[in-house]
Amino acid sequence: MIRLLKYFLYTLFIPFWWIQRLIPRNENIWVFGAWFGDRFADNPKALFNYINNNEPKYKTVWITRNKGLVSEMRKKDLLAYRANSLYGIYYILRASYVIVCNSKRDVNFLFINGAITVQLWHGIPMKKINRDVASYNLPLWKKKLVEYLFSFMDEYNYRYYLSNAPIFDEKIKSAFNAVENQIVRAGYPRNDIFFTDVDEPYITKLRNKYPDSRIIAYLPTHRGDYIDGIDYFSKYGYNIEKFNQFLLKNNLIFLFKGHFYVGGENEIFNYNSIEKRAFQIGDNDISCVNSFLNNIDILITDYSGAYFDFLLSNKPIVLAAFDLEEYISTNRELYFDFHKDINCGSIAYNWDNVMTEIENILKDDSNKKLRTERRDFFHAYPDGGNSKRVFEALKNGTV
Repeated sequence: MIRLLKYFLYTLFIPFWWIQRLIPRNENIWVFGAWFGDRFADNPKALFNYINNNEPKYKTVWITRNKGLVSEMRKKDLLAYRANSLYGIYYILRASYVIVCNSKRDVNFLFINGAITVQLWHGIPMKKINRDVASYNLPLWKKKLVEYLFSFMDEYNYRYYLSNAPIFDEKIKSAFNAVENQIVRAGYPRNDIFFTDVDEPYITKLRNKYPDSRIIAYLPTHRGDYIDGIDYFSKYGYNIEKFNQFLLKNNLIFLFKGHFYVGGENEIFNYNSIEKRAFQIGDNDISCVNSFLNNIDILITDYSGAYFDFLLSNKPIVLAAFDLEEYISTNRELYFDFHKDINCGSIAYNWDNVMTEIENILKDDSNKKLRTERRDFFHAYPDGGNSKRVFEALKNGTV
């Protein structure tokens, strides 16, 4: 009943959707949003900050559904409005560009008709996304209904899509049903931070507390849809005492950060020790995921886009392929051959393997050349100029 009512109201809204085309758009107003309007993050944040800091001619406006975020941003003299507020709707209606990283619901999808919509996406894709996912099986009638009647709900009609390198172009086209002149090949704005010396406060505190220690972070991707309680540890041979002794012996700090979709504390880390070296952290503990990545020493990950981002640091990566076959068969297929295209020298299938690979890295990091090759394959522009390139491409229409 609720769904029928929603579509009834959407039907009544259709005339205003087309009337919006008559409202003049201001080429100097650019509107941004991220993660369904909940967060100030990701590629839109990086591009927002770049324009705000370097292009005073342009008015950058952040749209969110998070009231607390509006207050935080205004304290920093940044323009931010709630998605359903009068000012929020006004700026969306007047903006020439509407820029998101997840969906049109990052802003307010009902008022974007006439704007140039840009999908920056939220992770360089290792696993298949959107229309390429096997479970994408909407009935044809529903696809056509959205495409022609409720086009404000259509997630495959953006004007531009971002691609990080030529190898991703066809994947982006396929995933979003896009064509060549819709692809902006400019690199991810959020990755510019790997070419700065910006400190991450959480890591700085750790280095002060544990001098000369090297910091390892484990960032796995999520499994399934919003599932809590995923076992990344004991199922694959993780022993708390053994692992903590390994960390002490090698003067290491271990940080576990789960995907924010998953959430919740992992009881593995609820142990007391005066020499505790393993900790779980969350999104609220750090200012930015890529700032965090840029300040650690070794990354452990699996099928996460964090792998691609971290390649820009040319620091060691251990691939935790604990459940590779299961993941591909029950969650998502990958765009690449994991062993041939992704592996950059250190791969583990359980926690004993992880410890062995890390000790090998500490003795002799012999995979720098291979990581550089992977970096240059997956990044067209490993130079810190992505935000500028995206801005210039969009502003000048040189896509």
